[in-house]
Amino acid sequence: MKRWLVAVLLLPALTVRADTILLKNGAWIDGRVTMRTDTCIQIQIGKIGKIELPVEEIHLIEKNNRTGEEMVNGLVEPKGKVEVPVPKGAQKPGTPAPGAKDGAKAAKAPSVENDPKAGQDAKDARPAIAGKPAPEESSGSEGGTAADETGGKAGEEEASGSEEKKPDIDPDLKKRIEELVEELQRDKSRNRVQAERHLEAIGQPAIPYLIPIAKSPSDLTRVAVLRLFHSFGDQQVIDTAIGALLDENEFVRDFANKTLKRVTGEDFGFQSNSSPRRRELAQAKWVSWWAEEKKTLAEYKKLSEKSR
Repeated sequence: MKRWLVAVLLLPALTVRADTILLKNGAWIDGRVTMRTDTCIQIQIGKIGKIELPVEEIHLIEKNNRTGEEMVNGLVEPKGKVEVPVPKGAQKPGTPAPGAKDGAKAAKAPSVENDPKAGQDAKDARPAIAGKPAPEESSGSEGGTAADETGGKAGEEEASGSEEKKPDIDPDLKKRIEELVEELQRDKSRNRVQAERHLEAIGQPAIPYLIPIAKSPSDLTRVAVLRLFHSFGDQQVIDTAIGALLDENEFVRDFANKTLKRVTGEDFGFQSNSSPRRRELAQAKWVSWWAEEKKTLAEYKKLSEKSR
């Protein structure tokens, strides 16, 4: 009887609950959240000590049993409070980082412990698209309709013509890209994070292979694809990014908008967290602009061919 009692008492010690904190810059921190307020959270990282992180830098908080013990060798024990832990190979929060680095660990799935912004995740974010606008917004209505039609056509063209758009590359590289694209669609976060990091290193040759999965049913896959486009996308991804502006996931919309602004140098005031109606109107401006831009590019191409 005493042996059973001892076993029961020891059981909680063997199943310590901890957390993985996913930062908005793509890095992950393992530890245990010991305190949280409206502005920051306090994290105990293994035997290293406690640190504080501002809420606005946090993407997700995943419950698991990773207490940060394995990070001891990669960190120096802090004296007092530290702004952000920097695991070996990880990016510092607040610095640009399109994907997670070697020392980071992936979040498995969105958690109910998310910050307010991350509450728009795949589990809860299903914004209903507003109906037709009032008569005084007729111009926006036409744009919204055009946006829907363009987004649908763009998706069909991408799915049907993706093979034609793929350039001739080294067979070994092509095989590796295809393998990584498959890994990027896996359920296990470790597979996705590693695949995203390797695809980022490959860069633009991977774009034609990523476009078809930009409409994946998985929110995490779509976020990863648009994050890669934001990192190295070019003119090839404009149609896909414009369609992604109306995605149901806020992070997909945000990376799509950032991608468009970086690639084109244009900005039509799109806000990923605004109302569905405002997003439709801003997306319609992108659709209209890109339609005119493609006409201009086609005219230049014709003139260039005639001059040869």
